[in-house]
Amino acid sequence: MELAISQDMQRIPGVEFIPEPETTALTSSILINRFKGENMKRNLIRLGLSLMAVLFAAIPALAQAQGATESNNRGYGYLAAVIGFGIAAGLCGIGQGRVAGAACEGMARNPTAYNRVQVALILGLAFIETLVIFTFVVVLLRTPAP
Repeated sequence: MELAISQDMQRIPGVEFIPEPETTALTSSILINRFKGENMKRNLIRLGLSLMAVLFAAIPALAQAQGATESNNRGYGYLAAVIGFGIAAGLCGIGQGRVAGAACEGMARNPTAYNRVQVALILGLAFIETLVIFTFVVVLLRTPAP
């Protein structure tokens, strides 16, 4: 394989043209994938260590005297209910957005299947919303009375 050298480079006396080593797309993708893999591994290690630190810190932080459990249970019950319902509602919103996006894409790709996609969309949204309603009912049943 001959390299094309411009006319200007041939005219400069005492300058030797040294071509750079060729990198193929395969080599660069291997380097990128190796870098991503190392980065992912590092992030998973950080996540694991952070999770362990939080769990081990929670043990002494939540330690209580023997008689103090009744007054604090209500507060923790409400807190757990609010956090659990918030997570369920947030994930419901994400799921509904993905379902609606996929339905719009399906209708755009195949306009003749509009009716079937619309029925599947409404059914999917109803099932997702039902999960949040069930979560709300469980929160109301499990939350301690004031």
